[in-house]
Amino acid sequence: MDARWLFAAIMGLSCVATAAEPLVGTPPYVSYSTDLDVYPQNFAITQDAQGIVYVGNTNGVLEFDGERWALTPLENREIVRSLAVDQDDRVLVGGYNALGYLERDAQGSARFIDLTPRYRKTLGGREFADIWDIEPTPEGIYYRALHDVFFWNPRNEEILHWHHPGRFGGIIYHQGELLLQFRGRGFKRRQGDAWALVPGTEHLVDLIHGLLPLSDGGLLMLGLDGAWISLKNGEVTPASMPEGFPASSNLHATAVLTDGSLALASSDGVLYIVDPTRRFERHFKIDPGFLSQISPTRDGGLLVSGNQNIYRVTWPTSWSVLGAEHGADGTLQRLRRWNGTYYLMSSAGILKIIVDDGGIPRFERPAWDDDFYDLAELDERSALLASSHKLMRVTNGVLSEVSADLVYPRVFLRSRFRAERVYIGTENGLRFVDNHGAGLNLSEAQPDATGLGISSLIETAADELWLGSDRHGVWRVTLDAHGDIAASKHFGTADGLELGIVPTAFVTRTADGAVIASTRAGLFRLDGGRFIADDFYGLTKLRAPEEFLRIAQAPSGDLWAYGVGRLFHRIKNEQWIEQATRGIRRGALESHYLFDDGRAAFVATQSLLFHDGGDAQVPAQSPHVQLRTVALVHPNGHRELLPLHPDEPLQLGYGEYGINFQFALPDLEQPRRRTYQGRLLGYESEFSPWSTSRGYTYTRLSPGHYTLEVRARDGLGQITEIAPYAFIITPPWYRTWWWYVLVAALATLALWWSTRRLVTRRTRRLADDKRRLESTVAERTRDLAEANRQLDAMAHLDGLTGIANRRRLDDYLRTVWRQAHERQGKVAVLAIDVDHFKRYNDTHGHLAGDQLLKDLIPRLAHCLRTGESLLARYGGEEFLTVLPGVDTESAVAIAQAMCKEVEHAALGATISIGVACWIAKAGDVTELVKAADLALYKAKRAGRNRVAVSDTTEAT
Repeated sequence: MDARWLFAAIMGLSCVATAAEPLVGTPPYVSYSTDLDVYPQNFAITQDAQGIVYVGNTNGVLEFDGERWALTPLENREIVRSLAVDQDDRVLVGGYNALGYLERDAQGSARFIDLTPRYRKTLGGREFADIWDIEPTPEGIYYRALHDVFFWNPRNEEILHWHHPGRFGGIIYHQGELLLQFRGRGFKRRQGDAWALVPGTEHLVDLIHGLLPLSDGGLLMLGLDGAWISLKNGEVTPASMPEGFPASSNLHATAVLTDGSLALASSDGVLYIVDPTRRFERHFKIDPGFLSQISPTRDGGLLVSGNQNIYRVTWPTSWSVLGAEHGADGTLQRLRRWNGTYYLMSSAGILKIIVDDGGIPRFERPAWDDDFYDLAELDERSALLASSHKLMRVTNGVLSEVSADLVYPRVFLRSRFRAERVYIGTENGLRFVDNHGAGLNLSEAQPDATGLGISSLIETAADELWLGSDRHGVWRVTLDAHGDIAASKHFGTADGLELGIVPTAFVTRTADGAVIASTRAGLFRLDGGRFIADDFYGLTKLRAPEEFLRIAQAPSGDLWAYGVGRLFHRIKNEQWIEQATRGIRRGALESHYLFDDGRAAFVATQSLLFHDGGDAQVPAQSPHVQLRTVALVHPNGHRELLPLHPDEPLQLGYGEYGINFQFALPDLEQPRRRTYQGRLLGYESEFSPWSTSRGYTYTRLSPGHYTLEVRARDGLGQITEIAPYAFIITPPWYRTWWWYVLVAALATLALWWSTRRLVTRRTRRLADDKRRLESTVAERTRDLAEANRQLDAMAHLDGLTGIANRRRLDDYLRTVWRQAHERQGKVAVLAIDVDHFKRYNDTHGHLAGDQLLKDLIPRLAHCLRTGESLLARYGGEEFLTVLPGVDTESAVAIAQAMCKEVEHAALGATISIGVACWIAKAGDVTELVKAADLALYKAKRAGRNRVAVSDTTEAT
């Protein structure tokens, strides 16, 4: 048995029996929904070798490359019921009264090749309705309808057809032979062009709708009667399934995964994973409705199609998540165990974790409603609770105040040296409670500790503690012989501890007894009475600038480190590995809980993440970046697709057009972490910074040779690149060699004629005088031009950001509008505003606000790829970008790239953008600016950090 399944099974049994150890939650999965205008009903899903996903939909075949959706309709515009991929990576399609496959042209566009007409004669004009199953085999492809089975051999174009009035059932190619259910007669295997009955299956007359190959060579069968049966060596026997497992009639989609597990889906959106031995199962709900098909992915995991969404589920996985869908309400703070039960601290109260038989844990709220931060067990009947203001005690379910003081407790630590004591980190320093049986004694507040904000504490000796604070660095507290606080010392730069701009600090103690302090400036180890910078087994190299990490060490010796959004794991004596949790984590990571058995839990503000203690799974096949389309974009907006893989470099005439490249990395597991960089050799020599931009457009390229190179980085940091795309821009006639020869000849003739005129002495003197005069005039002219240039720069540049100011913007808008009107071209405008800028100024000060505006400029400018684009300061925190000749789609893409660049730049702010794009007309351009401004307000009303398009976009 797989070790992970054994571990999960032991976990499950112990949880059901005692409710002490919670089961892992829902595995990581990402949902996707199409942005195309199609009917929201999907029937099938599959994936090709390049990672492109295909979905059978009411309107045809939907194609998704991880970045964009496309639709390929059938010729009869009917639904697509089934999909498959054969050994030649051909996408096979079964629809209503249609069967065939997809084929791509030289430009990369897919089209449906209909095989149905080939069977017109054998059908005699009869319809066959839906193709329910497609079974690729080494000998050819089988398409199964209700009464008909069609065979097509793509190598020799052979076609066959069989008809059964009693209807067909399940079909599968298993152990070198094709098995097909003839309903009412049993299963038959193909022999030549005929079918022979499989002995022992005569009684399988009702519909068998699912067939799953098992690791022991048998077949697991799902039927309408709800029974679970297996067929092996010609013998049909009942099949054992996990206790309480649903009837087979309730499960409609099935697949065998890469680890031998069985995946099955129900009509109510529940996905079941059964281990290869069929003894244990996990199930979780991922969709509110019907799940139609499951398809294993090329890189490990599985794809599931629902009516409106498709899902990429990671399996096997070391990670799982519990969240709001399981009842985890409020802002989550910390996980604690008391009296054999786990409790989750939340702003909505304390949540008790309940485990039902065979299911995922759910949360139940006890009758203690407050904003709770921590819990510490006193005994089996009572515990300390840290509420937002008071220190509370719960005894036999009854909540009471320990003291009337406003303690503001945040974190507890049970003393290792004083059995009766619990230390309390508060907003105003360190306090403690002693439990002497008769009652609880709360220590007095520390003098001069107001606002200290203790967030972490460790006990290194009976008389020594170390404290980490939110904004006041690290403190050491010493106790006297009675256990009272005797003295405290602050540690900072003078003690070797760098704190950074915000002096946040976290302290921990490792298994070897070392005191480690983590700040925004780095990691430090206590050495004697001073701190020294510590690489901490290579973790320092993985830190982002000013990234604040908390450190924890498990009983097994494993180390964990986590910041607001990143989490690292180091197995003993190995390297740190960043964990792929962004797809399941919701909110910022706040705290951790380490189990004795090697598992770990991490509390984010909106989710609880579990790690099962196993090693991370390495994908069987990493996604590879692909060039998806190359197109010429003409001034009127028309896109002309070019070949994707030409044998020779394309030759393109010089002209007023742009060349657009679109690419995609089909990393469906961690889509938020995929990034791209590229360069166009011949135009630029350096790669662009890593960003989420999934396309480049180059305009007005000079004649010459060019080669596009694109790299992509997936969620695990693995880099792939496209095959270089080469093309040539040929020069216009006035830049050809014969034109240059003609110009040179004319210049030579003119020089000869001029020389003749300078024969005489008088002419030479006049020429000398003229040259001296021209030199003087030129020098004066240069001085005047330089002075005018400096005055013009002062008049047209914004003093703070260094970009164009309002005056320059107005001049440029009028010029662009007039030029666009002359050629009936388009002008797009982006109205950009910093979200909550006043709040940012109030919080950080106006100097920080000015610096934020300066830091925005290179991020915004990076997204502009043409020399005609103008970025200007419009006023205050608002900017305007003018994009001549850019259509709405390209303008929105640029705006979305700007939003993502700013969001991922860790500036502490986001932007909202309004987009307006018009065909230039007679009149004032200010109406276009107003349209963009109205769209900006729409983006802000919709929640900010987004792009909104003007309702009057593309107006004529």
